[in-house]
Formats: sequence, C-alpha cells, structure tokens
Amino acid sequence: MKRHLVLMFAAAVCCLLFAAAAQAKEVKIVLFPFEAHSAEDLTGVQSGIATMLPGRVSMPGQILVLEPPGAKAEAGQKPRVIPATEQLAMAKKAGADYLLTGSITKMGAIISIDARLVKLAASDSPVPISVQSQGFDAIIPQLNILAQKTRNTILETIAPDKTAAGSMAADDDSYVQPRKQSRSYKTAAEEPEDVYQPPPRRPQSKPSRFDSDKPKRSYGAGPGALFESAPALSATVDGKPYTCICAGDVNGDGKKELIASGPDSIDIFQLSGGSLAKIAQIPVGVDEHVIHVDAGDFNGNGTDELYVSCYETQNARSFIIEFQQNQYARIADKQRWFYRSYRLSDASVKLIGQEAGSISPFSGEIYTMEWKEGKLVSREQFILPGSRGIYGFGEGDIDADGATDFLIFDKGLFNTEPDLIMVSTTSKTVWRDTKKLGGTPNFFSKYTTMNEMEQKEYVPLRIICADITPDGRWAVIIGKNNRRGGSVVSKLFDFTEGQLQCLLWDGSDLAPNWTSPMVKDYVVDYLLDDIDKDGVQEIVLLSSKSEGMSGAVANKISMYKAVKK
Repeated sequence: MKRHLVLMFAAAVCCLLFAAAAQAKEVKIVLFPFEAHSAEDLTGVQSGIATMLPGRVSMPGQILVLEPPGAKAEAGQKPRVIPATEQLAMAKKAGADYLLTGSITKMGAIISIDARLVKLAASDSPVPISVQSQGFDAIIPQLNILAQKTRNTILETIAPDKTAAGSMAADDDSYVQPRKQSRSYKTAAEEPEDVYQPPPRRPQSKPSRFDSDKPKRSYGAGPGALFESAPALSATVDGKPYTCICAGDVNGDGKKELIASGPDSIDIFQLSGGSLAKIAQIPVGVDEHVIHVDAGDFNGNGTDELYVSCYETQNARSFIIEFQQNQYARIADKQRWFYRSYRLSDASVKLIGQEAGSISPFSGEIYTMEWKEGKLVSREQFILPGSRGIYGFGEGDIDADGATDFLIFDKGLFNTEPDLIMVSTTSKTVWRDTKKLGGTPNFFSKYTTMNEMEQKEYVPLRIICADITPDGRWAVIIGKNNRRGGSVVSKLFDFTEGQLQCLLWDGSDLAPNWTSPMVKDYVVDYLLDDIDKDGVQEIVLLSSKSEGMSGAVANKISMYKAVKK
C-alpha cells in the first residue's frame, strides 16, 4: 500500500512538473510586413512598424519574436508583401506558434492599422486587432496599444490567470502594461544571474509622480543670465575623442571627480586648483563599445559606482565599476542593460535600465533598478509617455502649468534626424522645436539579421531639465550642433560648430536665457552639478575639435558657474 501511495505521489509530482514546464514554454511569433492601401506612399510607416513592433511585442522568457525567413527587404525598398498561404508555410518553417500580419489604410488624416493574429494550430480562426491614428504623429502610441493587445491575446492562451483585467487608463493609452513572470523566487539567493523581473501591473490611476499641486505661473520679464559668460575652468585633453561625461565621488575621498569616456576608454579627472588632473584610467574590453557612463551611489555604501553601458554589434555588454581595496573593480559584468542615472521632476535621482534588444537596441521597456543583496535587479516599470530610448528624454514642469512635461528627442517614422518635442504625460505633443536643437556626434554600430548588415545607432544629446530659476520656472539645458550649410543630409562628422544653450519657457516657446561661446567642431556632452561642492552649481561642457586626418581630436572641458542671486 505504501509503495502504491509513493508511486501515486511521484506521478502527481511529475504531472505538476510537466504542467509547469508547459506553462513556462516560450511562445514564438513571426511578424510579417503589413500591406499598405493608400494613394500615398506609406513605405515609411511600413518600415517603422517592422522596426518598432518586434521590441514592443517580445517579452523575455514568454514571447520570442522571430524574423520571417526570406521576408526581408533591401534598404530603401518597399517591404515584400507575402500571400497568406506562404506566411503560414514560412511561420511553420521558422518553428513559430503564432504569426502577426495586417494592413495599413490611410483615408484623409486617419491611418488605420488592422492586424490579424493567427495561431498556427488554429489558423482558420485569426484574431483581429485594430488601432487608428489621427495623423502620423500619433502612430507610435497606437503601435504600443497594438503590441499590448497582441501580448494580452497570446498570454490569455498560455496563462489566463496572469492576464490583466480591464483596459489601460483612458487618459494614458500609450502606456504599455507589463506582465508578471509565471515563476517567482522566495529569496535573492534563488534568483538566476541578471534575472528579468517584470513588476506587478500599474494601477489604473495616474502615476503619483506626475501629480502636482503647484499653481500655474505668469510670465513676466525673465531673470538675467543664469550662468557666467566666461568659464571658471578650461582644460584640453588631446587624443581619442570622448563621447560622454559624468561626475561623482567614485573613489570615496569626499570629492567629486569628472569621468570622461570614449568608445574604448574611461578616464577619471579631479579638480586640482584651477585645472584638471587625470588620476585613473579604467580598461575596456575589445568587445565592449562604451556608449554611456553614469555615476551614483545606488547600492548605498557611500561611494559612487560607475555604470558603463556598452554594446557590441548585436548584444549589450555593460558592466559596473566600484572602487574597492584601492582599485577600480568590476562588481557586475556582461549585463544586458543600458543604464542611466535619472533625475525626476521631484529632484530625486533613480537608476533606470533598458534591456537592449538585438533588433532595435533602444526598443525594450525601461525599469527602475535596485541592488538586492549584492545583485542589481529590475523592479517597477518606469512610467513614460510611450516607448522611448533611455537617453533621449528629460522631465519637469517646463511650461509652468503645474504638471510634469517631457522633453523628448523623437525621430518618428519619417525624419532623418530626431526632433525635440515636448509632450504631456498622455503623449500629447504640446510643443515642437523649430531651432534644430540637438545634433549628436555619438553613435555605435549594430548588426541586423533582417538586413544582414551593420547600421549606425545614434545616442541623442543629453536633455537637462532643472528647477533652478529664481522665479520658479524650469530651465532646459541642451546642445545645438551646426552642420556645414545647415544640411541634414551631410555626413555625421560634418559639424562645423556647436553651442550649449540654457532655455526658459516664455509662454509659447523655449527662449534662450544663456548660451556658451561657440565651440569647434561640436558639443559632445554636458552636465549640471556642484562639482567643487561650494554650494553653487556649474555647467560642465565637453566639446571636441578634429586635429586632422589622423583621427585625433582635442577634447575640451569647460566649466561655467551659476550666477549668485
């Protein structure tokens, strides 16, 4: 009898294990190019959907997006439209469980995107999923909704109890609601390395960090220039070009250091009298192309860590450095995240991370990051109006109406370069730059299997939003690089001059309050901080000037102090 009970118990355990394994199975989906029905050329919309939708539909460990074999289009050509019978055969050949296809129709200003989600095991019962956009500017938020509906439909079949009840908030339909993992871990020790941890879904109310009881402000005469006209410090570093600068106490001496990085080098400088002294250099691996470096004490031990975001061809290879036992040591390696130390509109600073996708590196969801028993893990999804790259936005009450605004470098579907726009928390565009702010010299190479070639991925210039004016208006600090003849089709490094600007909202536009002197050849990066800890904030500007055909440049670091009021 006991033996019989033992066998029954073992069989039950096996059934549970097999059920859990089935539930944890990663679903595979193939996304085919969408047809276009319009008298206008919608190639840009088709290409935009093909580029952006995969990263929005995929969910690590749950939904894997596959490329349809033989369906790619050459660069600049219209996507190849594939008959339904061929789609089924190609999806089966790729080993997919689902396929997603559809059409785009434009009638007047209305753009309708009508998709069909087909489960290969029941191909005669496709699920229709449709969204509509009022003009081209609203397509991206609608793609977010389309992707979320696709996720929901798939997850309902594999984990019905995990699917969120109800719809997304009516006033923020661009928000893509995350899903819980089907697995859970009781302690940090049980978590696998670099575990992906989507958070509980967001409540239906507005995020509390966007709420504000600040009154609207009237616009009188603006304050005088917020920063000195001449630099308090100017230093030149010859050699390879830098692409990023940040600041922090990274060696625990109580002083803030400046950290300047290039694609394959990280140098640490300290203020020494009226000059900069290089005190350390951190080695970078041959397969680690540095694209951004941030500093901050996010593990709470009193010394700022360095979060080095790297990418090499198809994968992120980021790492984290901390000063330990009188040397800079790696405390995390081969991370699949891009990192950023981000200042919120309430002046708090959070570490956020975006999981780098192989198709589009900046297409993943953004999460707040947290150290837990010596390991950095993802926590809550970081609320943004729509899907954005981690380095292309800043926030604050820019137009002084008592509500949080976002300044965003937005490329859209048709622009060769991103435009600076201001959007509300519901993704409504409330202002668009006409001065051609921005112009980035920073990029890295990515390899796309869809085109089987390397392409450039651009990292936008920094957007700094700061509540530093005496009349309560927010300042916006941003660079502007000018190309030869103002042409947007010139080569990337055909920059002739650049300038850093501090802008204030005047009631209808962002108007200059302070500008730096013009630099040759371009503005690289900048930061706002109290570097020398004298109670007065400074702008630190990094610019670069070519020194001939050798590829060497003169990197110039200039520091402008705020005017004491």
